[in-house]
Amino acid sequence: MLPYLKYVHISTSPATQTNQSAHLPSDMLYFDRVHPNIPIFNQSRYFLRSRQLSQSNGPTHQLCLQYAMWTLAMALSSQFEAHQDDLYRETKQMLDALEAGEDDMSIVPIEHVQAWLLIAFYEFTRTSFRRGWISAGRAFRLVQLANLHGIDSLENIPQGDDAVMIEERRRTFWVAYCLDRFIGFRRGHWPLTITEEGVCITSLVYFIFTIHSSSYLFTN
Repeated sequence: MLPYLKYVHISTSPATQTNQSAHLPSDMLYFDRVHPNIPIFNQSRYFLRSRQLSQSNGPTHQLCLQYAMWTLAMALSSQFEAHQDDLYRETKQMLDALEAGEDDMSIVPIEHVQAWLLIAFYEFTRTSFRRGWISAGRAFRLVQLANLHGIDSLENIPQGDDAVMIEERRRTFWVAYCLDRFIGFRRGHWPLTITEEGVCITSLVYFIFTIHSSSYLFTN
């Protein structure tokens, strides 16, 4: 295990990443290499949340997400790719530890869903289809537990979330939806986990508005 991996957060925001680039994959590498293909985060909002992380004696959902992002970033960097396996194992250990301490009444944080999705993408490309399929299945069930399939139902708009967070949840759902279809087609039309019947789009006007507004929300 790499010495910096045991639940220690080191900020990699643009203001501090220069001195740390020799030790950690930068968040900016993720946004340069991965985000164009999996555009589920608002970059400014992510860095704001990242700066709020502090040293931790145990895993948090946000820390799991950051490690999952770094895992994918490392896989695309010749400078850090030798360490990707260590970071991958640490990320999965943290995710398992968090789930072991939760019960049926626990709210599913969006960061937990996103972390499992990114791990699935990593496994599909770097480990095995079997591992990726299993992790994707966990992500899909978490998507359903978090009711992301109902994000565009006017009756289920999350209370207290601003427009950026709602768009992030929406994008997370559609990435999961597309990944579910990819798996089905890749393996000869296997049964889907997320079906069209369960997707709530009850207001066409509301849906069209969110699609047009998302471009602005995710470039600022």
